[in-house]
Amino acid sequence: MSMIEKEYFTLGEVVDATGIPWTDVTYLAENGHVRLSVLVFHLAVDCGYCEQISEDDWDHFPYEEPSSLTGLADLSDRDAHLILKNGSTVVEHFKAKLNEYCSVAERARPQTFKKEDLLLRRSERLRLESLIKAKRPPRDDEPFTHNPDYREVRLNGHAVSLGPIQAAVVKQLHVAYLAGDPWKNGKQLLSAAGSVSNRINDIFKSKKGDTQKLIQSNGRGLYRLAIPDPAPSPSKHPKK
Repeated sequence: MSMIEKEYFTLGEVVDATGIPWTDVTYLAENGHVRLSVLVFHLAVDCGYCEQISEDDWDHFPYEEPSSLTGLADLSDRDAHLILKNGSTVVEHFKAKLNEYCSVAERARPQTFKKEDLLLRRSERLRLESLIKAKRPPRDDEPFTHNPDYREVRLNGHAVSLGPIQAAVVKQLHVAYLAGDPWKNGKQLLSAAGSVSNRINDIFKSKKGDTQKLIQSNGRGLYRLAIPDPAPSPSKHPKK
């Protein structure tokens, strides 16, 4: 067990911890369901934005200043597939934001990454574990279960069907719970879920009594899933 809180994990240790088959990891990565990353140090990259000028052609406009990348770089689905299938591949481009690009500079090529270089950000590990849990039959002792889009959830034995905005809020709260930081600002939750409402209670009006079964409020604008905290471990020291 790790003694520190990591921001990323090797893919191998996540596979060992979850028991997911490598074939399933490959499927999820090559279809964009889980994003794999690699760690780079002072890597020269060319970055900029791009604009589509025809159906099959894009114009690229580099930023004025050359860039050096240190830290996690996200792989494309294709490169993740090639590394998992062949054991390694030469990477020339990293995953960038919409309408942007990030390429390994010519002077820094080639950059070869191997299977053992593959990493998962903390958020991606949580997403992978959530996908595995959603596919696994729920156990009687699991306080919270959900389907892949969180439209059907069960908390403490109580089943609830949710609309898309409601499901987006519950998903955020579940991810926060798994990350060990369960309390979240209500307005931020609503904004990230795409709601125009300013109050959590407004979007759960249709659920009436279900809201209190699902979500707890601290009365000061913070909310969390109503999942009981794990009971503290019994003391190892005998009572005197």
